Amino acid sequence: MPAAPEISTSITVGVRDYIITGAIWLGACVFYALLGVSFDDSTLPRYLQFLDVELLGNRLAESLLFYHANPPLLNTIAGIGLKLLGDSAGYFYAGVFYLMGLILALSLFYLCMTFTRHRLLSFTVTAIIVASPAFVLYQNWLMYTFITATLFTLSVVCLSRFLHTFSMAACASFFCVVTLLMLTRSIFHIVWLVPVIAALLFTCWPARRSILICMLIPLIVVNAWYAKNAYLFGTYSASSLLGLSLSNVSTLTVDKNRLSEKVMSGELSGLALVSRYKDLPSLLEAQPSAQVGVAAVDDFRKSTGQQNFNNLKIVAINQQYLADALAVIRLFPGDYARGVALSNQLFFSPSHMNLYFSKENRDAADLPMVVFNLFPYGAAASEGKVLQPHFGWPSTFFLYSNPGYVLIVCALFVLLVGGTQAVRCLVARDFSHDNVLSGYILANLVFVYLTSTLFELAENYRYKFIIEPVFWIYLVYLITRLIRHGKEKTKATHLSR
Repeated sequence: MPAAPEISTSITVGVRDYIITGAIWLGACVFYALLGVSFDDSTLPRYLQFLDVELLGNRLAESLLFYHANPPLLNTIAGIGLKLLGDSAGYFYAGVFYLMGLILALSLFYLCMTFTRHRLLSFTVTAIIVASPAFVLYQNWLMYTFITATLFTLSVVCLSRFLHTFSMAACASFFCVVTLLMLTRSIFHIVWLVPVIAALLFTCWPARRSILICMLIPLIVVNAWYAKNAYLFGTYSASSLLGLSLSNVSTLTVDKNRLSEKVMSGELSGLALVSRYKDLPSLLEAQPSAQVGVAAVDDFRKSTGQQNFNNLKIVAINQQYLADALAVIRLFPGDYARGVALSNQLFFSPSHMNLYFSKENRDAADLPMVVFNLFPYGAAASEGKVLQPHFGWPSTFFLYSNPGYVLIVCALFVLLVGGTQAVRCLVARDFSHDNVLSGYILANLVFVYLTSTLFELAENYRYKFIIEPVFWIYLVYLITRLIRHGKEKTKATHLSR
């Protein structure tokens, strides 16, 4: 096993570099603001990911304790904003998201410099990413998407610092960021964390003491949240909505008549015929459920009228949806495969084509979206409609799709070249900084891709943004690495002659 590494002196990222990067980020913000893009917090009273604003503002601690629908960080931020500024909380959210935007920009520059050792290239790549409509629109949208992308990128930065130094502080920072990541997006589960820890112990054995101590941060904190959900709701996880998501890409792809046959035979429950879009609200309110005296789980609707997806009944409904969805995948694999094919089509569409952005922001960023559709995505100038399955095809539901063929080629390139590099490093037991960091990135790119396409069908382009900024940096790294190796090989050939 390798000894503790020395800090690389081949490149230095100084204050001036960060000032220039910050100026690039600020310039992109100003440019889009002049176009008319502004921070959109209209998601807060309306979207299922949020608790009732009245509860967030007045009963925050109690409501978070009884929150089971999703990980708690997004609602914690929302509640703090309401506590501090009340009706003016939008200023707080904008400040938090813009701060994350700056952190993300600085992190991307640092990673590009770390990988490529080329300052001008790093500035150029960072500028393209932070000036992209996806970056700016998600930065101006109160949801967990931009938070997750920032935390994931920051986890790569912290891991890079740890791999350079093997210090306890760097290790602790990595696991603290990972903890926040797991409390933001449910796909980053304990099941995800365990192989990350195992891989670090395997590749960084000299630093095992730091890893074994610092890994307790997420294991204790996240497990405490899971244990709370298991005790109160009988679900050892950070989210109680997996079944509803999986039904989109499985149960809803099958014709209702074929599903009815399986319901009659007892292979599926009656919920397999209940639409989560049309029938679920009435199903929730059809029969009274046990009241626990906490509005966050007792109320069927929020004070603003939207459905409360944190209602206690949703836990059992979700579990049955999940059981039916898994049965459907087994019974109708062809329909599920068709659903996954469509989710891939959406996943490889530009991330900025999210229809849930406000119309004002979408209209303001229309021209940049057309430009970025063409480059770097390699998609059509504008998106087209595709049918969304709703108990089979055809249906009255539709989605927007615009697959980027250049993006698909780039993804295949990353998988092939990055995967080949990872295998060679494992065989040679070459656990250098670049190789270990590359392995962490590649594994997470594949992980997010699989979880975003196999378990959901609707907003797959939005899920991709979690990894997209790091993906572009990693792509540039692999290209420059191949070029550098090609030059070295050519030089060695000339010298041998």
